[in-house]
Amino acid sequence: MDTSELHARGLRRRKKLFGEADVVERMAAAGEFGAPLQNIINAYVYGDVWERPALTDAMRSLVMLGMMAASSKPAEFRVHAKGALANGCTAAQVATICDLVPSYVTPEPEHSVLLLADFSDAQIDRNALEHLKKAMVYDRPHVKRSAWIGAANFPKAFYDNVKAFTVREFPILQTREQALSYLVGEDLEETQELASPA
Repeated sequence: MDTSELHARGLRRRKKLFGEADVVERMAAAGEFGAPLQNIINAYVYGDVWERPALTDAMRSLVMLGMMAASSKPAEFRVHAKGALANGCTAAQVATICDLVPSYVTPEPEHSVLLLADFSDAQIDRNALEHLKKAMVYDRPHVKRSAWIGAANFPKAFYDNVKAFTVREFPILQTREQALSYLVGEDLEETQELASPA
């Protein structure tokens, strides 16, 4: 089967799982920046892997929910919860996944990182964008929080596409001090709460 057939088959499956409007909106939100990945997702994820007969669609959906919950991806969990119901999973099965995952997985993986990206004086070309996209998609190691500085000159379309593509926020701050304060602020507040006498 050629790639165009896989793409068409995957796009049909995706629309059946999540609804045509949601799929069209998600693909449009990725824009030109995310189009190549959307093609890969349609062809290989939904057109190939989701079509393999070893698992039922309901089983595959429950596996996806477990992975999304375990990897702290609530936006993706919501998307796949809708798909799980379309695949015949019950609300009780989805709720059981929600109860089961915290028994084995911490909400924040060990070795999570805080990411400060300094784009001051950076020249962003297509190659740099591709590397940035891959880093955001694969999220290795787990990025707890991130902040950007020096990115105010980026085109708004680029920033919006990155946010839509990765389903996360990237605050743009003016200085390293502001970024560091933002990144460690929650951790300091939590530490102070734990250390304060009851």
